Amino acid sequence: MRDQGRLIQWVEDEQSGLIQPNDSSKQPVYLSLKDFAKRGPRPIVGCALDYQVRIDEKGRFRASDVMYLTAKQSTAHQRTHLYRAAKQQNTSSSRLAPSTIAIIIYWIVILVLNSMGQLPNIWFSILFMAQIVIYFLSKPLVQHPVWSLSPRSIFIFVFSVFGGWPILVLMQNKLRLNTQSQPFKTLYIGTIALNILCTLWIVGATYPF
Repeated sequence: MRDQGRLIQWVEDEQSGLIQPNDSSKQPVYLSLKDFAKRGPRPIVGCALDYQVRIDEKGRFRASDVMYLTAKQSTAHQRTHLYRAAKQQNTSSSRLAPSTIAIIIYWIVILVLNSMGQLPNIWFSILFMAQIVIYFLSKPLVQHPVWSLSPRSIFIFVFSVFGGWPILVLMQNKLRLNTQSQPFKTLYIGTIALNILCTLWIVGATYPF
């Protein structure tokens, strides 16, 4: 997918920098000199760029096939983006994302089971506290979206098994967190499945059918 934005940081020694997309809700995109489609003037902070967005091996949003934009091209794109953003906001504000609906249903089931005494209070408390922990673990990654297998990711996996995964899904929807890089995505989905299986096992052990 192609996008446009402006260069907000450039480190000459490293020949790399960051692009802020025109859509301010999107995360900065990493850029290096070799990512330009063809040779041209040295990048200057504030210049308008058109680029292809991809996710590199470190889990970062990275630009490729980068081209400079004229002032006229940049202005025209911003007008188009503002129109599309306003239209999308009006549409999305009237409906919930499928993942959000699934989380609401998940928590309704958890609350019902707990109120009926079929889910122990200790497990209910663990499910709730794990989300608070994951929130604080994930919040720094809004500005620095690196989802490789790091110590922080290991803690996220652990607390996801104990019920913290819903808050990360919501943060992904609202704050555009990137959780699609591999192998993070596969392992994260596995922790969600494991948490649900653990909850079902606890319910069955507490209240055999």
